[in-house]
Amino acid sequence: MSKKKIKEYIYKLAEPREEFGNMPTCPYAHVHLDEGKMEIKEWDPKKSTIIDELKRFSKSKYRSTAWYVKDTSSLFKTGSPEETEAWTEEINEKVLNDYELGIIMVTFNPNDKSSVDGFAPRSMSPYFTVGAVYLEDLNEAHDKLEETTYFDKLTGDYKDQLV
Repeated sequence: MSKKKIKEYIYKLAEPREEFGNMPTCPYAHVHLDEGKMEIKEWDPKKSTIIDELKRFSKSKYRSTAWYVKDTSSLFKTGSPEETEAWTEEINEKVLNDYELGIIMVTFNPNDKSSVDGFAPRSMSPYFTVGAVYLEDLNEAHDKLEETTYFDKLTGDYKDQLV
């Protein structure tokens, strides 16, 4: 059931939105999902660390992840967007600098109200979710999006998270 909710969320992000230049909020996640390049699973932080999971992912056949966390109490005190963003930044720094895995995380927090013209896609996530993707894939996708109207309406924190 939980995996199904994550898949539904990913396909919801694949729908074109005016706020994103009439493009999907996340134009590439559903492609990875459809091509079998995305791992969707529950991650229990009480059983393994995020670094262990990212190392395992780096040796897998997948190019991206959607790891959902049902109980975040062992990770966060409050689960606020500020707290989860700080955690994500800290882990990304370790992964990129210390472990050199070439992977970057993007997290989706149901408590995150960051929006574009009132549309808050991260708040629609059914669980706190860790999206991991290879930096080379993300950079390639970003370069393609820069040639479109995707970023035109993005401002403030939301734009900072994506640009």
